[in-house]
Amino acid sequence: MDFITNVYTMLSVILFTNVEYLVQSTNMMINEIRNIDYTTFLTKGFLIFVDMKIRVTKTGNYLYNNFDIVKNTVDTSSYNLDKLTANYNNYRIEPFDNNWVCISILLKNDENLFTGNKQIYLENYQHIKSHTTPDVSKIEYYNNCLSYFGKIATSIAKSDNNVIETMVTMKLDDGTTNHSFNKTTEEPTYSNTRSKASFLTIEYTHPKMPNRIIMGLEKELYFTNNVILSPLFIKRFLEYQPEKFIFDENYTINLMDNNVNMITLTYSQSILLSEDSYKVIKK
Repeated sequence: MDFITNVYTMLSVILFTNVEYLVQSTNMMINEIRNIDYTTFLTKGFLIFVDMKIRVTKTGNYLYNNFDIVKNTVDTSSYNLDKLTANYNNYRIEPFDNNWVCISILLKNDENLFTGNKQIYLENYQHIKSHTTPDVSKIEYYNNCLSYFGKIATSIAKSDNNVIETMVTMKLDDGTTNHSFNKTTEEPTYSNTRSKASFLTIEYTHPKMPNRIIMGLEKELYFTNNVILSPLFIKRFLEYQPEKFIFDENYTINLMDNNVNMITLTYSQSILLSEDSYKVIKK
């Protein structure tokens, strides 16, 4: 015991502190740590984290919904990030603002002359001017926009047998209008009536692809008289998503509607939405 006491005394002199007290304090701390209920500690920490997350989310939502400068900054930053991601991964992205019309064309490619895909995809965007004419209703105004490109799309479809399909997509703040055109398509009309039809799952499959691609359609597409899931519609969708794909006439689309009915679409089929339901149409 005298030896241990002498050692403590010498260390105390060298380190200018009470080594024996430090050792006793360290032992007490170790015992306290061993006796901590970590389950309770972690639970409290998790609850604090959740509470802080909720507070930050509420504050962020309030700032976003009540201050235009915050909303515009967040939306612009998010879009620019999405655009950079799309450019890096080589897929398309729609314009930042709504109120535009996109005319798209699907053409046959001559594989004896050119390399590449069996079909050629082309598109062009035009932004719609704001509706400011009081003597023209909003519906009539958008009908004029749709009619203008509808006539062009029909004309293109009739111009050459190599044109497989043309399509006009008009995206407004209220929803999206989508019409496909071939050589016999009648002039389209704009509808702001929502369809009661919807699809729980939509899967794109191809015999040369190992994986399926889930097609999540925006709810703004479910409007009366819209034509969806035609070959050009599907090609356009695939161009705007990051997964690798193969597109030709051998694909199939597997659907489950909101009544849990299973449907399979082939290359020549598409869906026409009505106010209460939908029907499968063929080119």
